[in-house]
Amino acid sequence: MVLKIIGSILAAIGVLVAAFVALIYFGIGPNPFIGLFLDPPEHSARYYPRDTISYAWLTLYPEDGQFGQMIDLFERFNELPQMEERLEDLQDDVEDESGFKFEEELESWLGAEVSVGLLEERNRPIIVMTVSVRDFENAQIFMEEWTEHLEDEEGYDFDLEENNGIGIRTDEEEGLGFALTKEVLLIVLADDPDDTLEDMLDLITGNSERSLAEAEKFQSARGQYSDRRFASVFLDVEELLDLLEDSDLISDEVYDFDAISDSADLPSWVAVTVQWIDRGIVVEALVPYAANIAADLPNLENPAELVPAETIGFLATSFDPNLDNWRQQLEEYDSDDSSYLIYDVYEGLYGEVERQSNDPPRRKNNPDMADVLDLFLELVEAYTDVDLEKDIIEYLEGKLVLAVEEFDAGRIEEAPMEETVNVVAMLSYRPEAESKLEDGLEEFSDFLEEEMPLDIDSEDVGADKDAEIFKPDFFGIQTHYTPGYVLHDGYLIVGTTEEALQNVVAAQIGEAEDLGSQVEFRRVMEALPNEYQFLFWLDLQNIVAELEPEDLDMTEEDFEALEAVLGSVAIVSDADEELIRTNIAITLFSDQ
Repeated sequence: MVLKIIGSILAAIGVLVAAFVALIYFGIGPNPFIGLFLDPPEHSARYYPRDTISYAWLTLYPEDGQFGQMIDLFERFNELPQMEERLEDLQDDVEDESGFKFEEELESWLGAEVSVGLLEERNRPIIVMTVSVRDFENAQIFMEEWTEHLEDEEGYDFDLEENNGIGIRTDEEEGLGFALTKEVLLIVLADDPDDTLEDMLDLITGNSERSLAEAEKFQSARGQYSDRRFASVFLDVEELLDLLEDSDLISDEVYDFDAISDSADLPSWVAVTVQWIDRGIVVEALVPYAANIAADLPNLENPAELVPAETIGFLATSFDPNLDNWRQQLEEYDSDDSSYLIYDVYEGLYGEVERQSNDPPRRKNNPDMADVLDLFLELVEAYTDVDLEKDIIEYLEGKLVLAVEEFDAGRIEEAPMEETVNVVAMLSYRPEAESKLEDGLEEFSDFLEEEMPLDIDSEDVGADKDAEIFKPDFFGIQTHYTPGYVLHDGYLIVGTTEEALQNVVAAQIGEAEDLGSQVEFRRVMEALPNEYQFLFWLDLQNIVAELEPEDLDMTEEDFEALEAVLGSVAIVSDADEELIRTNIAITLFSDQ
């Protein structure tokens, strides 16, 4: 039954926002000018104990223009076929499950802030929820009616006690307790909710100052939050591991908690914030930096200008081309669970190197991941006579771009060898090393031409240099794929077709529009930070447009609604010496 109450609470939180916006939209909800008197974000953190494991906060009155953006988005959803009816059905389901009606019983007293927390008591998890109170008298009426519903319909039996004049209702057998103050409704789900209720009431009434709001980790995380947010989640990783280790939720045989807790790379906390944007949402994840992997990587500068506007999938990232640094990181990677796998991979590679090389390296008895990397490089050289590290990787600068152009999925399914998908991969290189890199690539191409059924021709694709195009002959099987590569403007560009190379070069020299000029791409990127070391983007609307309703097991009407709703999704990430900051933006109702 406790699980049922948890489900009701979580479902109610999801519906609160939608129902609240609906009430505002139709003019029957609370006065939006209440936003002028809001508490600051995460105000309810002062109600939670210092050792809270996780704390989630939500406001129904987001500021800084978010309230209008939230309503505008709801308006657009409301215009979709049957959406209003479905929202009403969802609200009815939640009301049936929880036993209360939003308009009649919640709207009259509900404040702006809702929070949910995960605590620990005697090595057992405790779930806590707070809801801010705007009208205490109406809240009292609601609590009386809800208590009566739970007792009559769900079989609860509450004991009523007082704590400093505050009524506390608990059913220890079912593990549910709640208390109502003039500021907040407090709900606790625990084996024994009394102690938690009393401790949190001390914080709520000001009789204790040892709250989460004063905790150093929480303050560190909150100091990194975006000023513009309507929700946030904080997780104390160390407290969570302590709970998992001390409780019987997960067996020690499954996870070595001592090894995990002692890991130098383990962050002490993680956090997430959420904000409304124009027809969309941005989720930001924050992790304090533990491993020095990417702090020195350069930021990307307008990578979307490197690929054509017809791109529907795009990835750009900085990376460290110095394999010695990779070896150092791989040598430090040590896990008893993976040692057997590493040994098996090493032995498999070594056997192949022995067969192909006249002078194989000395076999190691206890190889690590760095040894596996070196053996892989040895194997490539044994096959191709190309030292991948010295002839190619050494000349790279440290930027990678991948892009996929739009395509006709139906035609490709019908004729996969005749229809093609234009895909490119680009690696930046040091301009002064271009001729040496060209020599290494030519040596590798010669190997391919000798060992595989293909011819290599030089073709003009509009770049400063000719492209090398591989024309395969798979035993008479015809294909329009003509992979190749070209060196152009500091990038080694590898494509699945000659056309893919032509399109990329045309975008780079200004003869065709690039992705950076695309309306939907610009819209989603405007909501994200300008500095990043990683970027991923998908044109969701155009991708779904290539599918059929039956591919997603949807009706024609629902599929059309999905096409109308989807925009794109973009992810950017940046790391410095203290923090990894990752932002995910999802846009809806595209203009294109």
